[in-house]
Amino acid sequence: AENGKMQPYELFNRGFADYLMTQEGLAMYNVEKQRHIPFSTNDKALCHVIAIDSALKSSFQKTFDKLISLGINKQQAFRSCLKAKRGLGDTSKAGAFTKDYIYYKGHKQVVDYVNEGGNITDLYIGKLNIEDLKKLEKIKGLAKPRVLPKWLK
Repeated sequence: AENGKMQPYELFNRGFADYLMTQEGLAMYNVEKQRHIPFSTNDKALCHVIAIDSALKSSFQKTFDKLISLGINKQQAFRSCLKAKRGLGDTSKAGAFTKDYIYYKGHKQVVDYVNEGGNITDLYIGKLNIEDLKKLEKIKGLAKPRVLPKWLK
């Protein structure tokens, strides 16, 4: 957000369309780098992703049963189901609270971008979606990001 304020266009501060997924993914990526713990080893987060996917298609009970069948302990399975079904009036129906999924999907988006040779520093220019980076090449006068996480300096 601070780097976006330094840009000549307010859009970088306010946010491009669909910027949230990339920005939340970038936040998760930063935590991963600072803690030196790969997301792929975070069983709790992976359990949440599976729960959200299942909950979108089925009930609380079926989602819980699926997690148990995958070897997830009852307590973690229950917590992940609660998180996936929170805010829904009838948990016997398909549906899920998907905000957490956006974080995880954004993280994958950032990891893929970096693994494909993308410059991670470009993502700190302001509130944008990775897809917007191609358009930025045409904009003159953009400031380089000055506020960066410690692990990147």
